[in-house]
Amino acid sequence: MSFDKNNSGDLLSLKNEVSLDPVGVGYQPITNTIVLLNLLNDSVNNPGSEVSTARNFSGFDLLESCLLSSGEYDVVVDSSNKIALIQTLFNLEDQSIPIRFKNELLNIFTSGLAPTIRAGIIAEATSKLSRAEVLFGDDTIINKQDWTAARDS
Repeated sequence: MSFDKNNSGDLLSLKNEVSLDPVGVGYQPITNTIVLLNLLNDSVNNPGSEVSTARNFSGFDLLESCLLSSGEYDVVVDSSNKIALIQTLFNLEDQSIPIRFKNELLNIFTSGLAPTIRAGIIAEATSKLSRAEVLFGDDTIINKQDWTAARDS
């Protein structure tokens, strides 16, 4: 599910979100489109507590979780594989690790041996949603053309 400016239902939903402001974001009396888009697209501006637990995360995110818990990392990863795993994570840099691997990673870093690393993986895959994402699905970003189509519908 994501916003479709060719879908009359999506246009009406977006228009009603801004005109009715059902959760008190503070859209009115904004006349600046950039400010409005920021309110819709930035999770900091969403007064709700909705979160996604299905976010992809980067190799750096996972590396940070491992290295900040080196004692746990030392227990879970044997010495012959430590450097290889760190090198792999560095090579991934900010490339996205699909969320579908989250459970496999959690299985590697078991709760008894690596609770801090597990918490880091879970935290990296969890994030607060923007109002656009609450309304139209994860990773939705409303752009100027989307808003203009909704406003003028």
